[in-house]
Amino acid sequence: MKKIKLGIFGKRGMVGRILVKRLKEKYYSDNFDICVLKDNYIGKNINIIISCKDNNFSKIIIKKIKKKKWNGYFLDTSSYLRKSKTIVLDPLNKKEIIKKLKNNEKFFTGGNCTVSLMLISILGILKLKILGIYCTTFQSVSGGGFKLFNNLLEQNRKILKKIKKNKFFLKTSKVKKITKAFDNILCYSLIPWIDKDIKNGFSKEEEKNYFETNKILNINNKIKVFSTCVRVNSLRCHSLSLIIKFKKDLSLKKFNKLISNNKYIKIIKNNKKKTLKYLNPIYCSEKKKIFVGRIRKVCKKEFSIFIVGDQLLWGAVEPIVRMLKIIKKNVFN
Repeated sequence: MKKIKLGIFGKRGMVGRILVKRLKEKYYSDNFDICVLKDNYIGKNINIIISCKDNNFSKIIIKKIKKKKWNGYFLDTSSYLRKSKTIVLDPLNKKEIIKKLKNNEKFFTGGNCTVSLMLISILGILKLKILGIYCTTFQSVSGGGFKLFNNLLEQNRKILKKIKKNKFFLKTSKVKKITKAFDNILCYSLIPWIDKDIKNGFSKEEEKNYFETNKILNINNKIKVFSTCVRVNSLRCHSLSLIIKFKKDLSLKKFNKLISNNKYIKIIKNNKKKTLKYLNPIYCSEKKKIFVGRIRKVCKKEFSIFIVGDQLLWGAVEPIVRMLKIIKKNVFN
């Protein structure tokens, strides 16, 4: 069978590098003819394009390929298309994705990394009536790309140098001298605000959690998602602390049984030894499964869990590569 021609924008970025590595697996190398595209490439001989670049690039390139009447499939990893096009997260919305393909939809987008991790983690309990999710995220620096990643390493180098000279005591007056990419110092600290201020007490990142959760689930009675998004100085993997409120009460035993019925996660027993060993960003990095632990009943109808997952995998790359399989099966077979 003739291979499907697949082009990639943004190979050198955080997501692009993980994507290219994933596409070396046998299924993709057997079925796709993969090439890296230059930023100014506008051609008609590519069946599928994946863009691993930012919103501005997606806006420009989509306008150009539409003008050229390119008739392939465009998969975007930025947030540019999320309000207008289907967000792909096939364990939850595969039927909707296939319906869109049959209706000749050509443009699809990956979701916000924390939303994808959260929804995949609670897949087993989504059949229950959820009234609200109270979410605190602890997002690694790699979620902001190489610029933030490298700046954190530079902060660390400069701070250690000053500490050795007994000249640095984490005073705010010193911050501007070592901070370039962040609004404040992140090294040995945290920043409790991610993305733009949308002027209602919430950040744009927190707004995404509510909007994208309900768009992906596509239910009439929207789930209230109240988030506080925090940038922390881990290098890879996002962590989320959730309190989930249900309409009806259930036992902790029943909750454990339901949430465990999920092949995409690994349940960590709620004790100190297991939690410290497995439920942390260093252990979870580069692992496809999402780790779920600290499962407790807070009060009647409310449960608490803690999630750690590699946001460069299920948060970004995995939904896109799974979409390639769906397109192949439903369009090119």
